[in-house]
Amino acid sequence: MIRYFAPALTVFCLTGAAATETHAQIALRAGGGLYVEDKEPGWHGSIILPFGSKPAGVMLAGEYYEKDGAITVPVSIRGLYKIPLGGNLRVYGGAGSGLIYTKEESDAELIDGSTTKVLFTAVAGMNLKMLGPFRFFGEATLDRGVAEGTESKYGAKVGISLTFTD
Repeated sequence: MIRYFAPALTVFCLTGAAATETHAQIALRAGGGLYVEDKEPGWHGSIILPFGSKPAGVMLAGEYYEKDGAITVPVSIRGLYKIPLGGNLRVYGGAGSGLIYTKEESDAELIDGSTTKVLFTAVAGMNLKMLGPFRFFGEATLDRGVAEGTESKYGAKVGISLTFTD
C-alpha cells in the first residue's frame, strides 16, 4: 500500500504550493544525525531547489550512516512545502522517494550482505536564519524501503545551510 501512497503524497506536496508567494532561495545543506532506533550515527548532505516564487521546492538528499560495520546509504528526492512563521523561523514538510542501500558486516567472505531497495521518505523540519546567508536546520525523517519485510528507520538531523537568492 505504501508504494501507492508515496507518489500521491509527493504530488500533493508539490501542487499545494500554488497558494502563496515567497522569495526563491537555493540552499546547500550539510550536517550530522542518527537513525534513532539503532543509534546509528551519520552525515547528511542536500540541496533544495525552489519552485520560482512559490513556497515549495525539491530536496535532493544523500546520507551515510555506519555503526559496527553496518552501512546504510539513503539517496532521495522529496517535494517540500515551506511555511514562513514570521521573523527568522520557517518550518517545512514533504515526502518523496529514492533508493536505500544497506550492507551488513559478515564474517563469511562469500556472502554478499548488501541490498538496494526503493525508498519511501518523509521529512518535517525547521530553518532558523542566522547571520547573512547561513541558516541552522533541524529535521526528523522517516525512511522506509517499499519491499516486503523492510523496517522503518526514523532519523533526526541538524546542520547548517547556505542559501542563495535566485
